[in-house]
Amino acid sequence: MNRHERRKQKQVAKPSKGAATDVGQTFALALDHHRAGRLAEAEPLYRQVLATAPAHADSLHLLGVIAYQKGALETAATLMSQSILINGNQASCLNNLGLTLQTLGRLDEAVARYCEALRLKPDFADALYNLGNALRDQGKLEAAIARYHQALRSRPDYYEALNNLAAVLKQLGRTDEAVAICHQALRTRADCHQALNNLGVLLLEQGKTDEAIEKFRRALQIAPDYLDALNNLANGFRDQGKLDDAIARFLEVQRLQPDQPDANWGESLTRLIQGDFETGWQKYEWRWLTKGSVAHGRPEPPWRGEPLDGKTILLHCEQGFGDCLQFIRYAEAVKARGGSVVLLAPTELERLFRSASGIDRLVTGFAEIPPCDYQAPLGSLPLRFETRLATIPANVPYLAAEPSSVLAWQRRLPASAGPKVGISWRGRPTHRDDRNRSISPAVWATLLGAGAGSFFSLQKGPRTGDLERLAGHPNFLDLSADLVDFAETAALIENLDLVLSVDTSIAHLAGALGKPVWILLPFAPDWRWLLHRSDSPWYPTARLFRQGNPGDWTSVIDQVAAALAEFRNPDGEGSGG
Repeated sequence: MNRHERRKQKQVAKPSKGAATDVGQTFALALDHHRAGRLAEAEPLYRQVLATAPAHADSLHLLGVIAYQKGALETAATLMSQSILINGNQASCLNNLGLTLQTLGRLDEAVARYCEALRLKPDFADALYNLGNALRDQGKLEAAIARYHQALRSRPDYYEALNNLAAVLKQLGRTDEAVAICHQALRTRADCHQALNNLGVLLLEQGKTDEAIEKFRRALQIAPDYLDALNNLANGFRDQGKLDDAIARFLEVQRLQPDQPDANWGESLTRLIQGDFETGWQKYEWRWLTKGSVAHGRPEPPWRGEPLDGKTILLHCEQGFGDCLQFIRYAEAVKARGGSVVLLAPTELERLFRSASGIDRLVTGFAEIPPCDYQAPLGSLPLRFETRLATIPANVPYLAAEPSSVLAWQRRLPASAGPKVGISWRGRPTHRDDRNRSISPAVWATLLGAGAGSFFSLQKGPRTGDLERLAGHPNFLDLSADLVDFAETAALIENLDLVLSVDTSIAHLAGALGKPVWILLPFAPDWRWLLHRSDSPWYPTARLFRQGNPGDWTSVIDQVAAALAEFRNPDGEGSGG
């Protein structure tokens, strides 16, 4: 809670001079105890004041503060509201009531109380800060940023506001601004372990792993049990390829807090990339409890892999499109357990997934789901089937394009003297690792300039300026406007000789179709591509090109250019992949 203000009170009956003196002395003593953190001593004294002066607004307010501090939120809201009815000109009480309502999840009411406090005291830094937090929780991020800036104008050294401003800027993808704000917070308070941790996270996203690790270490020197920094240190070690060090830190977090979701999830991803599928799949289930995750919310009992014996199971997509494309291969194995399989899928995948084996009914909306006996997220199926490296179901193709669409694209594509190559250079911009996995079109342009074939854009929703960098090459054609869903993209890919892609859904789509696909990977790749290998047990037609050093895409493109020079059109003398 914020600092407490002593104010004149509106009282129903004016006490005698002696009684007023007693009330004032008792209230002052209560306030001294409260400020010293002695809540047990302060609370009865506030009540003693109210026994003599029932309309003593400050005592009602501060009893509400004590209730908040003890976690009795509804009681706190009631007491503070009573105080405001007696004296509505208490900016601090309005602010504290807003904070209580916000903690209760009553955001609209909280915002209203903060605004009332600010009408009384426009430069009230705490109310501006709290209003920024409430607007952030409502998803009104730009409005939150404006309030944080107002709070900082009132109190330039308000490092909590700086921390939260940095977090919102990060959420909006404004990483460079967020980094600058973190540095400002640390100039205000050099020992702010939260700011050090936040800065480290931003540096990780920028690929500055060594600097990030130094910030996490400093945060832990200040606060050795700061689990967020310890968990992020583990993430930094994983990005450096120091996987044993990463696992040791994840386990240390779990020793201190066994049910910490992010540490268990981080351990899962680290085990999986090492090929330890036994532990990895078990820990993979922690994904539902990690920060920012949204639970699937399905009421049906979870399927544990038992025989279905004629019962109906709902499979449902989760995470990104790439995950859906990777794990839909398990639908056939689920069907083999003897039941009826319903699939809930995004509309973008509907037409394509109608080609998958093992699906009896496909729906795209919750209202269409029939009664089901079990449910299973697609990402949990490797665990249910006890998948190990040697038992990955990798019979490709397990998806197919519609023949009529394939024919339509065949008629549309121009003749090519060399191989027809589809390219995808960026992933989803909101992905945590997108800065590392995506490649600037300027780097791809050197590949196009080599003239080894015709190149077709498979990039959906290219960012501003991307196409302009590639459009000047006569062997490049942008077809993205007509790729309305994954079925259409699959039909185009069926007419190509090769797909080149960063780690995004296009790579999974080409692999699921059984087409030759070359996947360009960052130094610290996603778990599914494992380590130190140029092939993928998930996709037999894939070839992996890996960075030797963080951020070095130029050498990867050089390797691809050399391999492409050897690649032959399947209709020509021979083929390579």
